[in-house]
Amino acid sequence: MSSRQSTSGRLHPALRALVFAAVAAALVGAGWLVKAPGPDAEASKALEVPVESASLVCPEASFVSGVTSTNVAAIAVPADPPAAPAGVPPLSTDSTLTVGGLVGGGEAVSVKERQQVALYNRAVKAPTAATVRARGVLAPGVAAGQLTTSVSGNEHGLSETACSAPGSEFWFVGAGSAVGRHSRLYLTNVDNTKANARLLLYDEKGPIRTEATRSIEVLPGKQVVLELDELAPTSELLAIDVQVTQGRVAAAIRDQTLNSGTPAGIDWIPAAVAPTRDMIIPGLAPGVGRRTLTVVAPGDSTAIVEVSVLAKEGTFQPAELSHLEVQPGTVLEVELDKVTLKQGSAIRVRSDVPVTAAVRSETGAGEEGIRDVAFGAASAPLTSEGVVPFTTGGAGTLLVTNPGAAQTAVGVALRDESGKELSKSSVAVGPGATAAKPLAPPAGVKRYVVVVTPEKGRPVYAVRLLSGTAGGPMLSAYPLSSAPLTVQRPVARPQLALGSSS
Repeated sequence: MSSRQSTSGRLHPALRALVFAAVAAALVGAGWLVKAPGPDAEASKALEVPVESASLVCPEASFVSGVTSTNVAAIAVPADPPAAPAGVPPLSTDSTLTVGGLVGGGEAVSVKERQQVALYNRAVKAPTAATVRARGVLAPGVAAGQLTTSVSGNEHGLSETACSAPGSEFWFVGAGSAVGRHSRLYLTNVDNTKANARLLLYDEKGPIRTEATRSIEVLPGKQVVLELDELAPTSELLAIDVQVTQGRVAAAIRDQTLNSGTPAGIDWIPAAVAPTRDMIIPGLAPGVGRRTLTVVAPGDSTAIVEVSVLAKEGTFQPAELSHLEVQPGTVLEVELDKVTLKQGSAIRVRSDVPVTAAVRSETGAGEEGIRDVAFGAASAPLTSEGVVPFTTGGAGTLLVTNPGAAQTAVGVALRDESGKELSKSSVAVGPGATAAKPLAPPAGVKRYVVVVTPEKGRPVYAVRLLSGTAGGPMLSAYPLSSAPLTVQRPVARPQLALGSSS
């Protein structure tokens, strides 16, 4: 602090008030008018402008030569980007959407049109995280996904995740360290400054306190991998709150289960919304197999939870799920096999205190045979056009859940990698219901993009399921989200500083 500021700070409060009044009077006399902020002052401080640049991170994928194949696909939603408001320069048309390795990993792939897919194949490259970067007219509405196919071995199955934007907090529910279970957390920093994070862990017994999770440093351009079964070796069920205390990171969890050496499921667990009192968890797969709901109550109070099923004919609440108690700081698992009726569905969770949750769908021939899994998590609804950047020619199904009280419909378009429209249809979804639509691309099309457009003002939840049978049953899920088209830019306005707050 300067000597002048120090002297001002020692003025008697009454004398400071007289000085302030004299200065204010002089300013008014000189034609300056100082007003208190009006009711719309906050709104006037920000301007809605198109996204100018975007970055996404796809976590490190497993690689076994001749066994696994990983594709990262990125696209800007095919619709035109929003126009810049008056006084704001338009987005650059000399722009690219690029996918490449975080460190090495092969030559990057770029496209220059919004409807085109940038497809980056990592089948023969060393494992590394991938980054997706876009600027100019390609930045608004960017989405990217990663799909790994493993046809044999311990990692048999489909592993799929939406690539995530760096952030400051992530919630994951549904991991665990039971016998044969292995969950791995990936923290990636794509910025030029270091990041620090801490983990808050919860299991079926309560919060887990460990020194190893209090401060985790992630250097610029690096990825840190943490084995959760080492951090919480006795936890049957796990929920993780990743809190970034410095900088930004992208976070992802891959979960793998082996049953006496037999593959019993591998996939990425999507990030869930922060704890709240009312949420939708979409994406329970149809068919036979175990279905489970996992709920965490991270607060200091017991959560009284009600569970409803949003199925084909509408919403119903099973009597046995109308009053569940989740003890403070604990994780609870609930079996759903008997209430989902083998239908594609979603789950609604209401609680008297904030909780968050995820669901797990298994497919396979009983406890002894090969199985695979797919996860869904409490998520935000799809309010504008959403896209699945990569779907193979296998058996794809779109699940659409309507949480509203009136029927709605969504548009569904399939496109090829160049952006050409292959088919267009609509799906009607009743109030409180989930509709399942098989995805059938034209013959000979091996890869395609799925574009889902909800009715304006009618939010929905949508998940694309993918299944296969190579080497045994396979299953994965891709949740659709509304990628950001605009951001709020602060508006600089001249202000007059009348004094120090010291």
